[in-house]
This record gives sequence, C-alpha cells and structure tokens, in this order.
Amino acid sequence: MKSATPNRKSFDRSIRRRLGPGHQLAENTDLLIYLDFVLFIKRLARESHNEAIKSQPIDKKRRPKVRVGAEEIQKVSEDVLRKFRG
Repeated sequence: MKSATPNRKSFDRSIRRRLGPGHQLAENTDLLIYLDFVLFIKRLARESHNEAIKSQPIDKKRRPKVRVGAEEIQKVSEDVLRKFRG
C-alpha cells in the first residue's frame, strides 16, 4: 500500500522536471516549501480571525468567542495570496 505523502526522491524529481535542465535543488527544498506553506496557513488563520472579530458586535464587558467561517476565509484569502506571491 502506498503512503499518502510522496517520498523525497519523487518530490525532487517532479520539481526538477518543472524547472527544466540546468537547475540544482538544495537539500532542504522540501522543508522550505513546507515551512512556507505553514506560514501561509498561519497568516490566513490570523487574518480570517481578525475579519471575524470585525464582523461581530462589540461587547466591552467580556470577550466573545469568535467563530471563523468560510466567509471570513474567502474575504481575506486573496489578500494573503497576494502577499505571498510577492
């Protein structure tokens, strides 16, 4: 039975094919891609949480629990993607 995650060799091979001949990959390329993905997800969660706070009524006595839904994620996803694309 194959595992859900590809092994490192097949991952490197697929990236090399996309880059074309003459390019070298660093040893930690897959780690850097993973860390970039984690940073993206973290920023998306933070921005959507802030958007959810803005849309809720303000109660100064106690801090309400915030539910982040698909609407908030969709509102901020384009902005977060633009920031990550450069």
